[in-house]
Amino acid sequence: GYFFTSGKGKRFDNYWFTTGSSTFLVDLARKADFSISKDLSVPMPLSALSLFDIARLAREKVSANDLRSLLFQTGYLSIDHEDEDGSLYLRFPNREVEGAFTNELLKLYCSNDDLSIPRTRILELLGNRDIEGFIEMMRSLYSSIPYSNEKKNEGNWRDIFYASMRLLGADVQAEEYTNRGRIDIVLRLKSYTYLIEFKVDQSAEAAMNQIIENGYDEKFLREKEEGRLVLLGISFSSEMRNIESYLEKML
Repeated sequence: GYFFTSGKGKRFDNYWFTTGSSTFLVDLARKADFSISKDLSVPMPLSALSLFDIARLAREKVSANDLRSLLFQTGYLSIDHEDEDGSLYLRFPNREVEGAFTNELLKLYCSNDDLSIPRTRILELLGNRDIEGFIEMMRSLYSSIPYSNEKKNEGNWRDIFYASMRLLGADVQAEEYTNRGRIDIVLRLKSYTYLIEFKVDQSAEAAMNQIIENGYDEKFLREKEEGRLVLLGISFSSEMRNIESYLEKML
């Protein structure tokens, strides 16, 4: 109905998301301290997707499992694939739902309804390997986070970056596994593949050393051979509430 009443039968938009209970779900995400970069990649047993009392969730403490189960039951998530042990991996069913819900989560992470930072410019800078310009753009994004929403954990900064990339439709993966650990962010562009490690109140050297010492690059032999692999260590300062320093290495 919204396609005809609001779009006059001509303009496509996120009408499905508009008609849903997005406010309630985002409020639950706040209660569960939901991390889009981490919690969506965690497998779930089939039993965790059973029905439960929604009214109870509004009153009691909410876990990430509770929220994922509710998102599945309400159609915001669907089953991507099943593991050999029967664990399920969930995903957004389409870009409309992913984009709209991710945008709401980004506002939640930033406590800011007016996210006017031109995020499309970020991918352009990374595509040209303009790391200095990219860092300045990210500093502008992080500076929009109100002081009252200060969080000192690494995951919050990563979530904001991850959500911004997902909104752009970028091929981005958080906590990608290797045989020696997990990479904070893997961002695959046509021109370059970026392995990004975040640290809070530690040096950019510490972030870069973790990438190198754990051999995270060994999983990306083709990109290395083609000269398209970029390592990026980023240091956040909880006092500055922003990026303090960074190190880049081209392989």
